[in-house]
Order: sequence, then structure tokens, then C-alpha cells
Amino acid sequence: VWEFHWNVKGPSFGSYHADFKELYETQIERVDSIAERLRALGAMPPKTLQQVIELKTMREVDPSITASEMWGETNFTWKSLLDEAKEILSKIPSGTDPGTENFLQGLVEDIEKELWMIRMRIS
Repeated sequence: VWEFHWNVKGPSFGSYHADFKELYETQIERVDSIAERLRALGAMPPKTLQQVIELKTMREVDPSITASEMWGETNFTWKSLLDEAKEILSKIPSGTDPGTENFLQGLVEDIEKELWMIRMRIS
């Protein structure tokens, strides 16, 4: 969504520009929280660009798409993030790691709310 923030254009530029900024700033904070949770568990988050690229699950998008298509792509990406978070949560045996379960449940709830707001842009 960062590239959408930079490249969106059209009659709704102002609000879309601000909305994409809010989404990418939220994602930056989310990545930091995930890295901190990993460190709290004794694991290491990815440290290099190459490691991040190898873990990437999002698809590349042409930044010249329309604003409407940007929201469609953002919807696809957030749905993918939600599915990944739910999948990871489902792999934790209940009660074995309540801190991570609570962390991921909060993550799922936050992404669900963001996804709802994104869907309202494309409906």
C-alpha cells in the first residue's frame, strides 16, 4: 500500500492518499510488534532484505493501476494477511502459549476490522 499512497490519483486523491498512509503506517507498527514477539520467544526475525524477500507472500502489483484497482489489490492482500494469521493461530495447541495466542487473536481482530473498512471502499 505504500506505493499506492504515492501513486494514487483521481477525484478522491486526498482521502485515498491519507487512507493508504494510515494502512502502511499500521503495517510498519505491526511488523515491529511481530518482530518483538519473536524476540520475546527467543527467535530471530528476518534481519536482511534477502530474508524478507524469501518470506514474502504478497504479489507484485503494477503501480499504474486505477484507484479502484488499488483498493481491490489491497483487499486481496489484507485477506491473505488474515488467512495467514488465522493459519498460524490454528497451529498453536490451545493453552500452550497464551501470550502468542492472545497476540495473534488481537492481530486477527485488527486485520478483520481493516478488511471491513477496505471492502467498504470497493463495494
